[in-house]
Formats: sequence, structure tokens, C-alpha cells
Amino acid sequence: MTLRQMKTQACFGATAIMLSCLATVSQASLVGTLSVGTDTGYGETFEVVGSPLPGDAWFWTSQIATSEFTASISMMGEPGTPSLGTSLQVVNGTTESMEMSVDFIMPIDLLVNGELEWSGSQAATLNGTDVILASVLDASVWSASLGEDTFAMLLDAPFELQVNGTGSNAASDSSSGTLTWTGGETLSVHYLFELSGGASVQFNGGVGLLQVPAAPSIALLLAAGIVGRTRRRSC
Repeated sequence: MTLRQMKTQACFGATAIMLSCLATVSQASLVGTLSVGTDTGYGETFEVVGSPLPGDAWFWTSQIATSEFTASISMMGEPGTPSLGTSLQVVNGTTESMEMSVDFIMPIDLLVNGELEWSGSQAATLNGTDVILASVLDASVWSASLGEDTFAMLLDAPFELQVNGTGSNAASDSSSGTLTWTGGETLSVHYLFELSGGASVQFNGGVGLLQVPAAPSIALLLAAGIVGRTRRRSC
């Protein structure tokens, strides 16, 4: 092989490696789905490309500004655990109360069917002058779903957080439990609330799940006992 041929082959090899790396980065991007709506007619759904963090974590962020409101959304999640930390800030720029919904959906790794333990928390800080943050109808302000199944609800209805005069007020809620998972490829969080005109609210919290180790079956226990007896006899 001539020197020119060797250089050409090396160049093609380097190009192939670079293209492979670019394809890997593209395939590794984790896309979340963000939906925002109000009772004044605004409604949009966005695909938000995540940024990888150390380990299995990803970070998503989005800012929305309209003539009526501004919203800043930041989510940090681990699809393999799965868990999702949430931060949402909303400012109502009108003089009238506004109902708003914010949903974020994160793809997750497939889990083994069975029992899961979950825990969640959510805090809300309200700022403004003579303003109210309230639940809508009989829905909780915050909830979480695994696939299509809602398993966590915090700041339950009827919920109301009020500021008298000018200042701020805060409330928080947390809960935990178990659920039986039989399918679903997403972990999602949902906000639904009413916010007074001129008010701002900051939500912080999150939710996480953990697979509960399955108890050994009777067949396995019997098999273990038989093996144990067999080994003792052979000694």
C-alpha cells in the first residue's frame, strides 16, 4: 500500500468515526413534551430537547412569554430510576384571574412489572398584592402519572393560598405510597391552578419511584430447600 493510499484510508476512517459519534449524540438526545394552556385561549405543545447531565440525569428548560403571562419551566429527570424534579414559575401579567395548566412528559426506561414505591413533594410560593392561588374545581394543583395512570396528587382541592396586602405566602405538601405498575413508557407531572391578576407563583418539588424487590416464590423457596438438603447429604 502506498503512502497516499494509507493517508486516504486514514482520512475515510476518521470521517466514519466522526459521523458515528454525531449519530450517537443525536440518538442519545432525550425529548420531553411540554403542554401549556390557559382559560383565555392560549394552548401550545412543545418538544423540548434535553441536555445530558452526569449519570443518567437529563435537564429540560423552556421559557414562554405572551402578552398575558410568562412561564419559566425547568425539569431534571432520570429515566432509569425513574424520577423527575420540577420547577415552574408563572407571572400573570393581566388584571384578571387566569386558569392555567402545565404538563411535562418524560420518556422512561422500561420497568419490570410489579410493585413500585413512590414519594413526591411540592411547594408553592405566591407573591403579589391581595392575590390568590387556588385549585380548579375538584382537581389537585399538582399530580404525577406513570403512563396513563395518575398515582400522586398534592395540594389537593379545595386548595387556596392567599396574600393579604403586599408580600408573599407559601405552602407545601408531600406524600408517598405504593402502586402496581403494569405498563407505560412515560413519567409525567401536571399543574392546574387559578392565579390572580398581577400575581406570580413559584413551584418546586418532584417525584421519584423505586422498584420493590419481588418476594421469592414458594417454588423458589422449595427449590432452595431441596438444593440445601442435597448439598448437606453430599458432605
